[in-house]
Amino acid sequence: MLSRRSFIYATGATLFGASALSLHAQQFSGAGRLVLGQPEGSLGSTVAERLLPVMSEKASLAYQIQYITQGETRQSLQIVKAARPDGSLILQAIASSMTLLPNIYQSLPFDPIKDFTPLALLGDYSYVLALGPAVPASVRTLDQFVDWTADNPDLRDLGVSLYGSHGHLAALTLAYEKEIAFRVRTYSRSAAIVEDLKDQSLAAAILAIGVAASRNAEGKIRPIVVTGDSRAMQWPTVPSFKELGIDANINSWIGWFVPSGTPSIIVDGLITRINQVQASREYAEMQRRLLLTQVSLTPAQIRDRIAKEKAFYKTLVERYHLEPKVG
Repeated sequence: MLSRRSFIYATGATLFGASALSLHAQQFSGAGRLVLGQPEGSLGSTVAERLLPVMSEKASLAYQIQYITQGETRQSLQIVKAARPDGSLILQAIASSMTLLPNIYQSLPFDPIKDFTPLALLGDYSYVLALGPAVPASVRTLDQFVDWTADNPDLRDLGVSLYGSHGHLAALTLAYEKEIAFRVRTYSRSAAIVEDLKDQSLAAAILAIGVAASRNAEGKIRPIVVTGDSRAMQWPTVPSFKELGIDANINSWIGWFVPSGTPSIIVDGLITRINQVQASREYAEMQRRLLLTQVSLTPAQIRDRIAKEKAFYKTLVERYHLEPKVG
């Protein structure tokens, strides 16, 4: 039986904990760290670096980037999951962190839906099959590229960023649906893929559209297929997967999340400030330069999207017999 003293103690402890959390919510200063599991020089890091000054100027959000260099994607999610839910740590994640990792690893120390509260998506982006200067300029279509690889089997490697990534699945989908004998070569950095394309040690790769159009790749790399349902506005003559008869819309996105349990007063306040950033001219220019498409979704809608994409990619992982990774 619970004594009066025990009841008062238990009730007081509960109220004290709630009061402390409420007090911290009221004291939230809008300062903290933006945790990235993507390396410097990646599309994600470019987005973060361009947005930090806009966040400060337009929304009084004084955040600094914290790059996670070991374990990167998974470690960044673990750090934010374990953080105090006070708004001082925001996770910047790409779609694969939430939708693909659960299908690639046998077990993960986090749940992408239960352990995080979405704040906003910063933009959707597609991937492209891009050719480097090792492939003659006369090769402009997928069929022509397939014929060229048949004549040049030593250059049939297809570069992708990370095992089990969106790019990896796009490469496997293309090879499976069109019966192409690609050899997938995985990299840990998209910048390394671009360099190998430029020095002609790699003929082709699946790249995020923003990477393929970057200044580092400009003039050296040309896209011939877009992995989504529609053509890219920047390359109106480049066909999509759908036009080629491939029923797989493989796109990605960048989003911001806080730990589950973050008080609604903090979540709502952050969303309001992020909306101010997204309404700015600077934000629109960032999206234009990096070829990101804005999608405005509520936290509930983002969770629903994650669940649906997770299920979709599970079918692809099973179809292409990707071996689950341990640890």
